[in-house]
Amino acid sequence: MRGVGLTYISFLLCFFAESQIRIKNFQLSVVNSTVGNQSPPRVLVEFQIAKGPTCPGYVIYHSSDSIFFYPIHNYSGICGDINNDQNVSFLHGSPIYNSNNYYKVELVATETSPVKRIYVGEALVSGGVYVYPNPCKENNILTLRFLNINSDRDFYGKIVSLQGFRDSEFFGKSIGMELKVSLSGISRGAYVMWLTDGFEIYRTKVIVNE
Repeated sequence: MRGVGLTYISFLLCFFAESQIRIKNFQLSVVNSTVGNQSPPRVLVEFQIAKGPTCPGYVIYHSSDSIFFYPIHNYSGICGDINNDQNVSFLHGSPIYNSNNYYKVELVATETSPVKRIYVGEALVSGGVYVYPNPCKENNILTLRFLNINSDRDFYGKIVSLQGFRDSEFFGKSIGMELKVSLSGISRGAYVMWLTDGFEIYRTKVIVNE
């Protein structure tokens, strides 16, 4: 009987240890770091992993609308410490400017934090990009050629009408100086294409004809 009691107590201790909140002090802040002649704002994501059993990694997610999230940092190593809280920070280099940005943290197979929101303001814009064909037709593939990039880069971008409505957002990877962007679903009109590689922000006008 005594053995059964000890087993039950051990079960309760393990249950409460596993059910405690492990993600603490989750906070966001905007950081301005100078890159060349640009000063793009970035978002510093900080949190603590409370002391306790180790976990098999964590993932930081980002969203532009608080509904659809995508991973921006995936740490697949062992995290957490049985004796001490662990501090974690990550600098997100390509948030959405002039807009709310949403973040959450997942401890793999353990828990997910509540969503946090932060507003990121204007960034200086580089004009060092050519777009062709321009004007173009609906469903065309645009080619963007960058004047100051000669290596592969990951890009996030959006296409906005002159009335300020966002018609599309996209992710892409440049090959050397060039990036291909599909205009599928973009109807006839004039647009501003905005994109960033996390180091500079580019903006150019695009005309879509029939």
